[in-house]
Amino acid sequence: MKKKLVLLMLAGMCLCATACGSSDTTAENTQVTEETNETTEAVETETTETETAEATETEATEATETETAEATETETAEATETEATEATETETTEGTDAETTEEAKIDEAKLEEMLTATIDWIAIQYLEAENPNVSGLTVAQAVPMAVHAVGATPETFESNENFDLIIPAATLEETMKNLFGTSYDTAEYTPVESDRVKKAEDGSLSYTIGEWGLAVPKFSVESIEKDTATDGFIATVNYYTYDEETKTDSATEYTARYTLTPNAESAYGFVITNMVGEKQ
Repeated sequence: MKKKLVLLMLAGMCLCATACGSSDTTAENTQVTEETNETTEAVETETTETETAEATETEATEATETETAEATETETAEATETEATEATETETTEGTDAETTEEAKIDEAKLEEMLTATIDWIAIQYLEAENPNVSGLTVAQAVPMAVHAVGATPETFESNENFDLIIPAATLEETMKNLFGTSYDTAEYTPVESDRVKKAEDGSLSYTIGEWGLAVPKFSVESIEKDTATDGFIATVNYYTYDEETKTDSATEYTARYTLTPNAESAYGFVITNMVGEKQ
């Protein structure tokens, strides 16, 4: 009997031990499961946060790249536009310079031809005339200048009984148009002694031929500039005397400034529309 009781007690103790072990195991398993779940959640949270951060960073990078690309495109477009504008301005400037150069061109050979034809009258102004300065072109200057230009080729015209060269009216008119672009009325012209021009009762003009001797009038063109007030040019010419005996030039004795206007009908391609002269 006692033996059975002992066995029953042992069996009960085993059952209790088994039950306690199961409980502990269950608790341990539950704790492990909870810890695993917490770890998993933490990992998932970190993963989510990492992915979110990476996504945000990617979006920021893409946005920056987009802004950079847009800025680059804008800068490129602006640079292209600037280059195009500069190119246009350069072409315009070059075109304007080319036009100005073309406009500012005067045939200097023709100018020298014109000055040579009229130099005798100019020389009289600074060598003989009582009032050498000229403030503007009038009939008082234009007619004798044209007469002297015609008289530059005396062998082609007739002379009167005083050996003065007879100036044909038609030739004088043509010469004035070539020099001045217009024909001045000789009826309004009154000769002065230094002009070396004589006027007959019928209004015809004659020219007294003379020689300069060893003192020969010369000129040099100082400059030709565009006249800002007109479509013409201003030619500044210095006159002096060359001494044939000493082979030397004098200092400038007279300075004339001619306003030259393009004229296709003139033999020179331009005409004198005004002049001022001053004895030095």
